[in-house]
Amino acid sequence: MADDYVPLDTRAKLTVTALAATAVFDAAGFLDAVGVPGMRWAQVIPGTYTSPTVLLGMLTMIAFLAWLSQARSNLVALGSPAEGYSAIAPWFIPIVNLWLPYTVVREVWARSGPEAERPGGHAGGAPWFMKAWWTAWVASQLTPFILTFVGIVGIVDLVRVVAAVLAIKTVLALTARQSTARGAGPVAF
Repeated sequence: MADDYVPLDTRAKLTVTALAATAVFDAAGFLDAVGVPGMRWAQVIPGTYTSPTVLLGMLTMIAFLAWLSQARSNLVALGSPAEGYSAIAPWFIPIVNLWLPYTVVREVWARSGPEAERPGGHAGGAPWFMKAWWTAWVASQLTPFILTFVGIVGIVDLVRVVAAVLAIKTVLALTARQSTARGAGPVAF
């Protein structure tokens, strides 16, 4: 194995923290939408028109993509180099961003496992939580257009909470998988 392996621990902790904060703000947005008093704090920063959820979303995206990019780069050190496309670019290409980022994460998952689980070095199946995360994430991206049009609010925030929790599980599991494949043992969080 090459010496260019970079442990994901720090990036994973930052990503998990950002995802957890996003889940809290989205949960508050849902509670505000269904009429629970005192939840408006999560919607607008006082004195501005800026939503803390938007700012936190941008920080979360940066943290997640930094983590994913390093996880993909680590594949070389794990003896299974990634092929093809970037880990980051697919997230920013309209329409393609509905499936290709999941393919990247699934590939990193498959190639990060023990060699016995890497048939021919091709990406294999993904665990249930990764599939559920991607389904919830895509739903959170598409439902605002549909639900806002029909006048239903709050559901998008709830779907985002589910997506964030499942993304946390995905980050932790993939980080632990790479750490174990590298022989470092499980990661303590």
